[in-house]
Amino acid sequence: MRRTFANVAGVTIGVLAMLGLMAGPAVAATGSPGAGDPYFPLQGNGGYDVSHYGLQLTYDTASRHLAGVATIGATATETLQGFDLDLRRGLTVDEVLVDGVAAQFDQPADLGQELVITPARPVVRGKPFTVVVRYAGTPGAVTDPDGSIEGWVATEDGAFVVGEPQGSPSWFPCNDTPTDKATYDFEVTVPAGVTAVANGDLVSTSTANGWRTFRWHNGEPMATYL
Repeated sequence: MRRTFANVAGVTIGVLAMLGLMAGPAVAATGSPGAGDPYFPLQGNGGYDVSHYGLQLTYDTASRHLAGVATIGATATETLQGFDLDLRRGLTVDEVLVDGVAAQFDQPADLGQELVITPARPVVRGKPFTVVVRYAGTPGAVTDPDGSIEGWVATEDGAFVVGEPQGSPSWFPCNDTPTDKATYDFEVTVPAGVTAVANGDLVSTSTANGWRTFRWHNGEPMATYL
């Protein structure tokens, strides 16, 4: 800092000239609640990049109840004091962990599909971090402006999923934008006699106590709507 003085009309004026800026710590921000899509403004989120989704799902075809645990691996693209995931309000969140530590969370009614997360401490820019979301409920279909439906669609004997363009948050928390592709592991438990089909390769199956679990792995990054 250099301090100089000038005399103007008999008045002494002090002028501070900045010679250099010291780099301070990054200011924590809240990732944006949308990825900038003009048609679906709340689709996707800012502040991080997802690399992997691990989804553990149990679906009762009789009651149409879905229980899930989503383990999401991501990297912060800015220092985050908070961030959003996309998840529709038909599913209730029971717990959120960020790097193994309980985080505050909210599902604001006026936003519809935003799961707002506040970690116990900010996530530093460039740092990989893990989010675990435990949730449950009865997922419903999403009706588009043209009257078509998508998302988790229940049938008489099971369900099927239509993800494009905005159906994925009806059954799992995600960064629902095509610009953020990730790999996936699916572990789906259903009543014995029902088959669970997912993306990628079938890794294994097992049966216990009247339930059957299917494990699928998709190692090629893909958009959430797929």
